[in-house]
Amino acid sequence: DLKSIFAEEFCDCKTVNICANLPYYITSPVIMMLLESRLPVNTIAVMVQKEAADRLCAKVGSREAGAVTVAVNYYAEAHTLFGVPRTSFLPSPNVDSAVIKLQVRKNPPIEVRDEKMFFGIVKACFAQRRKILLNTLCNTMGIQKDVLRKALDLVGIPETVRGETLTMEQLASLANELCTFCK
Repeated sequence: DLKSIFAEEFCDCKTVNICANLPYYITSPVIMMLLESRLPVNTIAVMVQKEAADRLCAKVGSREAGAVTVAVNYYAEAHTLFGVPRTSFLPSPNVDSAVIKLQVRKNPPIEVRDEKMFFGIVKACFAQRRKILLNTLCNTMGIQKDVLRKALDLVGIPETVRGETLTMEQLASLANELCTFCK
């Protein structure tokens, strides 16, 4: 229970900076738990597997990005500080590492009417990365194609685009527009 720990251990602190070497198999869940908890955390500096660092710090809309990239970008600015080669450890692991810094945002970089809708669309976009957006959202979210076509047209996104290529702004615009149709 992070809220209780923060209340007991850091009650005299306005903000907290977290520094850790995370177990690689739980990197994303731990980072997301810290970000989603909206605790008074200023920065998070962690060593993670290099591939995870690349994904977490990728530009939204790039080939390297994933749903976690969008989620992290929503809550924080992510930067790779430096790489840590496998030869830095004894015994050497089978992977390289990197230290990343997440500067937690006071406010998201985009405005969304409904975070649940926004993150549902994000999850759907990356669930079927190589399919066109229209089919992906129809298949994973159950939104009718005519509703999707109208929303995509109103926000200026071609229905043949792949969801993984959308920017934060496009994802937010689509989520906001779908809120008006789906409520």
